[in-house]
Amino acid sequence: MPAERANTEAAAGVSVDLKRQLQALERRPDVLAAGIATVQPWLDIPELGSAVVVTTDGQPELAKRLCGELATQLWQRRREYLPELVTVEEGVRLAHDQASGLVVLSDAADATTSGAPGDSVWILRELLKSQWPRPVLVTVVAPDIVEAAAQQGVGAMWSGEIGGVRDWRFGIKLPLTATVERLFEARFVLSGHLGRNLAIDMGPSAVLRVGEVRIVVTSRSGPHFAPELFRAAGFDPYAAAVVVAKSPCGFRAMFERQAAAIYSVRAPGCAPPNFWEYEYAQIPRPLWPWDEIDDWQAEPALFRSCL
Repeated sequence: MPAERANTEAAAGVSVDLKRQLQALERRPDVLAAGIATVQPWLDIPELGSAVVVTTDGQPELAKRLCGELATQLWQRRREYLPELVTVEEGVRLAHDQASGLVVLSDAADATTSGAPGDSVWILRELLKSQWPRPVLVTVVAPDIVEAAAQQGVGAMWSGEIGGVRDWRFGIKLPLTATVERLFEARFVLSGHLGRNLAIDMGPSAVLRVGEVRIVVTSRSGPHFAPELFRAAGFDPYAAAVVVAKSPCGFRAMFERQAAAIYSVRAPGCAPPNFWEYEYAQIPRPLWPWDEIDDWQAEPALFRSCL
């Protein structure tokens, strides 16, 4: 098993294990609610950190003990959350070398569900350097390009710069000439880990084509990894050569079984998977994984219990 897949399966495993424990606790008559809040790690704030909350029926000592036990498990398995990453160049090369099946490249740094703007083109730039046997699907949020494509019409050539508009700090602008292949409304119903029967409207959208590379350009942000988005654009994502999923982990519920390979790519962006390598000014220190802490133990008094 590749190291990347083994690591990400471990990360999924710890989340599933803890979720099942929370569900088991909430089936107890003396526990009203239990939860673990693993924080969005891209927040440079003094309060950054994960939290454990247990609500009991008038039993504060039980709540404190259960909080401590959950927090200790979370801490002991913390390394399972860190992804194995490949460079943009390596990820695209591995995808190109895959003889058959679907390869999913996770662009967590531009994950729209993590707060990133969705206009990164780092992976797109590398994908355009190769010839592909089947469709390669990439998404970009760019309402101005959608408007221009609509004005020019299907079949027209669009030329300009794409990417790096809202994320001007980490993003790049890529000169591009592409065919306007399709205009569509990015409306669909999402049922998965994010919600059930959840109506999504990402606005007027367009598909730009360069060879087999299809750039799905939307007017608004949204789940830029959902198979329903690609279907709305006219594609079967599971029949593609490559899908770029702008998501750190949520996409796995929709692609893990169908993908021949999945690689987490280390690209610049607002929500980088290697966040501990970026500069933070306000977070409390010491704080893992910025600092190595080996002797921490859960103290019940450190955790809030709602009685």
